[in-house]
This record gives sequence, structure tokens and C-alpha cells, in this order.
Amino acid sequence: MDTAIFLLDHTAAVLFSNDHAARLLQSDDRVLVVQGKLTFTCAACTAKLIDCLTPRGKQRGASKAKAKAKANSLAHLPASSSGSALTVRLAAMNAQLATTTAGSPAGLVEIRQANAPRFSQESLCVLFGLTKKEGSVAEALANGLSVEEAAVVLGITGGTARTHLNNCLSKTNTNRQAQLVSLIWRCSHPLNK
Repeated sequence: MDTAIFLLDHTAAVLFSNDHAARLLQSDDRVLVVQGKLTFTCAACTAKLIDCLTPRGKQRGASKAKAKAKANSLAHLPASSSGSALTVRLAAMNAQLATTTAGSPAGLVEIRQANAPRFSQESLCVLFGLTKKEGSVAEALANGLSVEEAAVVLGITGGTARTHLNNCLSKTNTNRQAQLVSLIWRCSHPLNK
């Protein structure tokens, strides 16, 4: 199973889902769409999802840190007869961008096998508005490759890889490769300290 991606509004209504998400919904009874809204058979996971999608006002200090932790969290669905253990990553939109307007994106949900690779090119594209090639370069960099190594792995020239990196920097409002990688890690591993 590759990474299933759902883009949701603040009520958990599905605005977008990829092909992997469609296959997951057909093959795994732990993940459901009921009346157009994403839900899980695990009540705690559903509660965590709704909490993550609930918009919060501007926060300061400790309450800001708590809000950040709630807005980006992980849930685990244990193995069952319908499949192996799954990791569910919930990432809320930036509080300044989030809205309670129906149909407006409020969060991203990634579901993958618990032992799957850490970063998904497709999720980076959705999260940051990258093209597929830019997402591939960003994924390779986040997984520890240099720009030159990423170019070789992706079968592109070093110059093309650097162009994709510059586009990633622009789209993520970062200035250096290290800042881009740090941003990806913070978004993909919000609970790691």
C-alpha cells in the first residue's frame, strides 16, 4: 500500500482523495467515508481527527504549543483482519489559512502502512503545491540525499535538480535547502522532539 491522502474541510468532508485512498476505502474496513466525511472505526482516531480540524484562534505561549501539537498529530490503527497496522498522520492547515467555510481545506490526512517510508512525494506536492518532479527532489532531500545524489537517483541533471530545489524554496517560503528539509521534517514528524 502506498500513501493514501485525503484533503478535508473542517467537518472532515473529503475534498480530495488520491487513487491509493480509494483503494484503501475498498479494501480496509477501518477507514470509512460516511455521508462524505472521513471517519475511522477507532473512535479515538476519529476524535483526534475532528480535534485536529477544529480551527483555533491565535494562541500564545503554552497554549500555542498545545494547539500546534493538536494540529499535527499521529494516530495508529492496529493490525486487523482487513490489513496490517496503519499510521495516520493528521496535519491541520496553518491557523491563519484555516477557515470554517464548507469546502475550504482545513487539513490533510495521510494513511500508510506503519512500516512504510517516512516521506511521500505525493503528500509533499499536495501540502506545498509542488509539481511531481519538485516533490521528488524535496522527498529525496528530506531523506538525506544531496542535490547531486537526488539528480542521479531521479535521472535528471544536477542543474535541473537545482532548478526544482529553487522552485521548492520559493513555494515553501524558505531560503535554504536546510530550511526546506527542516520544514518537511516538522510537517511530517510533528511529534518528534
